[in-house]
Amino acid sequence: NNLGVMYMHERDYSRALVAFERAKKAGDFSRTPRFNLAHLYLGFGLYDKAIKEANTLYNSKSQDIDLLNVLATAHVMKGQYKQAQNYYKKIDTDYLEMDRFGINYALNEFYLGNKNKAHDLLSNVDKMTSAEWKEYYLSAKNFLGVRE
Repeated sequence: NNLGVMYMHERDYSRALVAFERAKKAGDFSRTPRFNLAHLYLGFGLYDKAIKEANTLYNSKSQDIDLLNVLATAHVMKGQYKQAQNYYKKIDTDYLEMDRFGINYALNEFYLGNKNKAHDLLSNVDKMTSAEWKEYYLSAKNFLGVRE
């Protein structure tokens, strides 16, 4: 798993995939590599594979916000907005101010027809973690028609 994470940072995704798959087969500690594998699949638009890996880790009482976010984001990207909303509702609202949670949640609400809620959610996002997230935020803001 640690090798997979290292490969991810080096943007060597094919080796990361192999490392996570091998770590997952190791057994006892396969939870973390399985999550990392789901996240890797999500990043490449392999939403069904991401959901499959994440669902293996998920139970209805799960409070793992990162796992909930992977599942929600994958469902948004598949156009399954109601399913995504079920996962987003389980994430504490404090986290929704962070880019990696709030932007896609706002987009999901927009797709569900809740334009005002989407605008409010996106306006509340104030914790940008990288230039990529900032660019994505600005694109979402433009798409949703959010004005200052």
